[in-house]
Amino acid sequence: MNNFNELNNNEVFKLENKTYDIKKDECTFISHFYCTNSGSPKHNPNGEKHAFIYLKDKKNIVIDGQGARVIFHGEVTPILLDSCHNITIKNITFDYAVPSMSEFRIIRAKRGQIVIKPHKNNRFLIKNNSLYWVSDKDEKGQYYFCYEYNGEDMLSMGLTVDNHLYMLPYRSPKSRFPSFPEIKDIKENDDETLTLTLKDPSIELKEGDVIQTRCTHRNEVGGYFNNSSNIHLENVSYHFMNGMGLVFQNVNNISLHKVNIVPTEDRIVSSCADFFHFSNCKGKIKIKECTAIGAHDDVINVHGVYLSIDRINKKEIILKFPHHETYGFLPYSKDDVIEFVDKNTLLPIYHAKVVKAQLVDLFTVSLTIDKEIPNDLSLDNCVIDNLTNKPSLLVQDCHFERISTRGILATTNKNVVIKNNTFKDINGPLLFVSDDANEWFESGRSGVIKLIDNTISSCDSGMNQQGEPIVLVKPEIKEDKKQIIHQKLIIKNNIFNKPFIDRFIFNISHLKTLILRNNKFDAPYEIKDNNVFKLDIKNNS
Repeated sequence: MNNFNELNNNEVFKLENKTYDIKKDECTFISHFYCTNSGSPKHNPNGEKHAFIYLKDKKNIVIDGQGARVIFHGEVTPILLDSCHNITIKNITFDYAVPSMSEFRIIRAKRGQIVIKPHKNNRFLIKNNSLYWVSDKDEKGQYYFCYEYNGEDMLSMGLTVDNHLYMLPYRSPKSRFPSFPEIKDIKENDDETLTLTLKDPSIELKEGDVIQTRCTHRNEVGGYFNNSSNIHLENVSYHFMNGMGLVFQNVNNISLHKVNIVPTEDRIVSSCADFFHFSNCKGKIKIKECTAIGAHDDVINVHGVYLSIDRINKKEIILKFPHHETYGFLPYSKDDVIEFVDKNTLLPIYHAKVVKAQLVDLFTVSLTIDKEIPNDLSLDNCVIDNLTNKPSLLVQDCHFERISTRGILATTNKNVVIKNNTFKDINGPLLFVSDDANEWFESGRSGVIKLIDNTISSCDSGMNQQGEPIVLVKPEIKEDKKQIIHQKLIIKNNIFNKPFIDRFIFNISHLKTLILRNNKFDAPYEIKDNNVFKLDIKNNS
């Protein structure tokens, strides 16, 4: 049943409407699949995945779950499509027997000590006075995963009794991430609770809060779609995603309809990172009637990828992936138009067309372009962007809630329409428009972005409870020449409720036109602009 790659082209395959229990070692093991913004060479050097639905070089296939519910044992990638075209997956639900993110509620608290109750689906192990979160076991009696709670690469966050996410202000000596205070002593009680005595007796945590923790390695993901076209997901539900969420890389035309990523009723978190991530895609991205609740990163991120120039010889260019979590795939094809961009100003310098593209190794790309670069053109501070691989984006009739970071990140020069959605309890800006050639290397100057007819509530607290802009347009410019980077942002007919501070902040920079009309606010609003060349503000109340 799980060897989906044996399906023939033009086939419709139907599962039974029942619950399937799938173990990690029953999934298709594949390697050398390197997923953008995912596992680093340190954590997953061979790009290994364990895929339930795995299709490669297939076209015109429909997989209909008919209401099937798939329960995974061990960390897996539920869907992996590589070099596939015209694929539909529908009517299926994915969940984990033991999610790799743990949750526990603080049921009693005093200074330096708490009593916690782990969620019934999370299993723990106490060894040498250390707490480990573990999975169920495989046939050999080994845990699929075992994470030391105060270990390296662990991150913890809190949820208040009124459902507000916050970043814990502690750091374990073993971790660079926000983490739970170090534990001095652990006692297992008879009522399925644990008493934790903290090393720092002055720390006082809050009774009733729920603490979530995860390993930050992103080896498996919720779905990986690579070098494909015309991918359609409909009535697909996830109660938990390990690592990243649904990642689309070099994909042309994507439709997500009624894709629901929502924790089970008694859990609060459903994804370790982004829900929907699109890198170097093109064509149309449509996200309609989707619900996504409880993520440790962004709801939607659409971007290109900047590569740095290593050396140039006439028409031959050698490029390097500059970010340690993005590598191992080919971001260019023959006839793509590329742009040379000054990484300090984000301004374009030169354009060319790709004649040939080749992945030399995991971190190196070789390009042959159609013309020699002029000798008088300085490219010392340049990166390369692919102008062909830029998608349009439609997000309509969706509900997004309880997100630790941002709502929608949109860096594409095609049209973006965000219409008739609900954004609730999102810690960062509901809309963030960047362009970054120095840190994340997520590329793209924006075209026209429309934010219309949405309802926005409590979306600007910030992870440290200090407040954030409700909308942020901030290209990462190192050398400011009062330049225009992004074109037009239209914000109309929205309802803005419950700012974290006493007002809504729109922080807008290096934008040609901002239109803010016919919006309703339940508190004052303020526009902080830096190099906005045209402001059109009317009829807001």
